Amino acid sequence: MYTGDFINLPFPIVANVDGITRNNMDRTVKVYKTRRNGEDNNFKQLYRFNRANVDHVAETFLKNSSETRGGALSNVQKMKCFLRYVGDPGFQVGVGEDLGVHQTTVCKTIWSVCNAIVERSDEWIHFPSLPTELEHAKKMWQSKYKFPSAIGAIDCTHVLIKRPGKKTNIFNILQDNASGGLLLADEAYPLTPWMMTPYRDPTTSSQKVYNAFHKRERVIIERVFGQVKQRFPLLQSKVRVKTERIPRMIAACFVLHNVAKHFNDKDFYPEETITYCIAVPRPTVTNSSLLQRGLKRRDAIASFLRGDNVH
Repeated sequence: MYTGDFINLPFPIVANVDGITRNNMDRTVKVYKTRRNGEDNNFKQLYRFNRANVDHVAETFLKNSSETRGGALSNVQKMKCFLRYVGDPGFQVGVGEDLGVHQTTVCKTIWSVCNAIVERSDEWIHFPSLPTELEHAKKMWQSKYKFPSAIGAIDCTHVLIKRPGKKTNIFNILQDNASGGLLLADEAYPLTPWMMTPYRDPTTSSQKVYNAFHKRERVIIERVFGQVKQRFPLLQSKVRVKTERIPRMIAACFVLHNVAKHFNDKDFYPEETITYCIAVPRPTVTNSSLLQRGLKRRDAIASFLRGDNVH
C-alpha cells in the first residue's frame, strides 16, 4: 500500500549477510515512486513557465534545503508541484500521480511553496505610496496613455473570498495624495477625486471623448486578470482549499504573474476566461463632499481630453 512517497511491502524482507539469515521485521523498506520531469513538447502547458524559468523561479523563492534523505524533493520539484497544481484545476491526488509523489507530500509542498512566494510578495507587487513614487507612476502612465494624472486602473475579478473592508491601504494612500494621482474604475466603484469612473449617460462631446479614453485605458486591468487566469487556471474554477487560505493562493499567483513578465515568459492565449453573470449594484454614496469633488474633477479631465483630442 502507499504511505508517503513510498510503498510499504506487506511482507518481511529476508536477506543473507555473511551466511546469516536475518528477518527484517522491524524496518519498512522504502520503494520510491519514479519522479517525472515532464515532456519537452508540453512542459510549459504542465508547469505554466518554460523549463529554464521554472529553474529561475525555484532559485528565486525557495531556500536551499538541508534535507538529504533519498525521497526529499528538490527545490525545482517542489516548484513544479506547486505550478502543476495552480496550472490545472484538479485535485492534489491527480498532481501527485502526474509527478510521482503522494497526495500528502503534494499538500505540504503546495503550501510551503505558496508561503515562500507570498513572503516575498512586496518585492514583486508594490503600490506607490511616497510622493516621488506617485509622481513616477504618473509619468510612466503618461508615457503610454493619455488619461491625465492616472497611475493605474482598479477592478475586481471573481474568486471566492471574503469581501475586504472598504477603507484599504490604497484608500488611505490616495485620499490625500499631494501628487493628485488617481485610478480608473468602472461603474461598480464610487466616483471620488482619486477614482475616476465613466459617465453613465454621456450627452456632451466632452463626456463622450472622456468615456472613450477611459474605456480604452481602463481595459488593461481586465487584460491582466485574463492573463493571470490563463496562466493559472486554478483561479477560473472553484479553489478547493480552506477559505482562509485562498487569499495567499491568489497572492502567490499574482506574484508569479509579475515574475513571468520579468522573465519575458510568454502569456497563454487565447485570452478567454470563465466569466460570471453577477449583477453589479450602483455604488452607495456615503460622502456627498467627495462625490462633488469627484464630479468637478471628472468634468475638468473631460474638458482637457476633448481639447487634447481636437488638435
